[in-house]
Amino acid sequence: CTRSTPYIEVEEKPVKVVVTGNETRAVFSRNIGTVMSSDIKKLGFKVPGKIENIMVKRGDSIKRGTVLARLEARDHNFALEAAENTYRKAEDYYNETASFYGRIKDLYKSGAVPESDHDKAKMSMDVARSDMENARVAVEHKKSVVSDTSLVSNVDGFVVEILNKRGEIVPAGYPVVVIRSKSLVVRSGVPSKTLKNIKMGAKAQIEIDGVSFKGKVTDIAQIPNEKTRTYSVDIAISGENRSELYLGAVAKVDFNIGEEKGIWVPVFSLLTDGTDFVFVNKDGFALRKNITARFVSGEFVLVDGLDEGDRVIVEGMKEIRDGDRVKEI
Repeated sequence: CTRSTPYIEVEEKPVKVVVTGNETRAVFSRNIGTVMSSDIKKLGFKVPGKIENIMVKRGDSIKRGTVLARLEARDHNFALEAAENTYRKAEDYYNETASFYGRIKDLYKSGAVPESDHDKAKMSMDVARSDMENARVAVEHKKSVVSDTSLVSNVDGFVVEILNKRGEIVPAGYPVVVIRSKSLVVRSGVPSKTLKNIKMGAKAQIEIDGVSFKGKVTDIAQIPNEKTRTYSVDIAISGENRSELYLGAVAKVDFNIGEEKGIWVPVFSLLTDGTDFVFVNKDGFALRKNITARFVSGEFVLVDGLDEGDRVIVEGMKEIRDGDRVKEI
């Protein structure tokens, strides 16, 4: 009973801290979006016919003016030749009637022929001119038809899908090749409470598969999606590697929605057990403080529940419990 109680040394756990203070930081709202083409086109022939050849395959990079596919044009070429022959004959006949009318006109002026002969010759020339013009229009139309047997891209982009095969007969206007432009956007569904802070041209930070891109808002839907009740926002992607992105890829989008002043702590200092909290160093002891996260700005989060001057533990917090002795290093 006279033995003294042995001294037990309490271990001090090493930690690092940051001292809180009121700061003003840019506030971002994070949303999830999907990579989409700013313009997807389904191209088809203007005339019906049998596909003679398809010059591209899925995934090909193409330029404006690239011939994508062709129809068999033999019958159309025959029709063009016939129209050109008709035009030449009509032109020759018009030249004959015009020459004849010229002679009759001179004779009429000199009084050598009656007015009825003059009018008859003029009418014949006018009819011949009309027939020639109609034949010329027919030739231009046949040339256009022959030209329309080639399917040509009207944008720089990529081949997304080929919907037909060589030898198949396709009607006029039926989609044959689907292409997308090289410009990409991320389409994100934004709730109304966030949308009011997003303007056309607003900047955004985009992360896709760990790679960061800059973005700018190019379109804001005025009507919400019927199912999700969110508003579709398109963000144009800029960056060297944007053309290598795949359609449908998931993107993280951070919209800059203003600035907020308050206590900001590193995101990685937050812990949770169903309730968000941090540890602070209070006179050498770890003290748990429950917090409420409000906004995120990069690696920092604006929180309620802390006081200015709190020493928030940012390293070693996962190795301690409430009330443990700690030592700053």
